[in-house]
Formats: sequence, structure tokens, C-alpha cells
Amino acid sequence: MQDKKRERIIRDIYTLRAQIKELEEQEQTLRDELGDLEYGQESVGPFVVKVSPNRRFDAARAKKVLTKEEYETILVQRPDSKIAKARFPEKFEQMQREHAPRLSITIPEDD
Repeated sequence: MQDKKRERIIRDIYTLRAQIKELEEQEQTLRDELGDLEYGQESVGPFVVKVSPNRRFDAARAKKVLTKEEYETILVQRPDSKIAKARFPEKFEQMQREHAPRLSITIPEDD
């Protein structure tokens, strides 16, 4: 691939990431302007707005709510990568699966 084309593609990715971050900040500012939202559905102009709870399991809360015996009944044993790497460093790479490579793009600041 030509250097100029490669540079343009990298610049475009860098620019898009900056725009996404800015847009996410703008969205949060606008959401804050809406104030407290009540659960339910409403029509606003051409839009239908649905507000619903977004709950996720919280292990720390579960530990507070349940007795020790109850809490232990919801625990599961599963492999831990840090332990695997420490105990079997020679086999650890074989235990890994390759995913899409991470791509970091920065503009170095002048010293």
C-alpha cells in the first residue's frame, strides 16, 4: 500500500475516533439537559421515546444481600488467565485465541 494512502487511512481513523468521543460527550450533555427521566414511553414530535431500567448484576451487592451460605450457592468456578499464566507460562500462548489486532493511533507531542 502506498505511504500516502496508508497515512490518509490512519488519519481518517484517528479523526473518526476523535469525532466519536466528541459526539459521545455531546450526547451526554444533551441527556443531562433532559433531566431526570421517568420510566415509560412518550411521543415527542416524530419520535417515540422509551425509558426503561438498565440493571446489571452486581456481585458486591449480592454479597451484601445474601447470607454467606446463599452467596456461596451462586458462585461458579472458572479458569483465571493470571493463574494460568503464572502456573503454565510455557503453555499460556497455546491457551490464547487470536482476535482482531488492537490499533492505537496517536500524534506524538513535541518534547
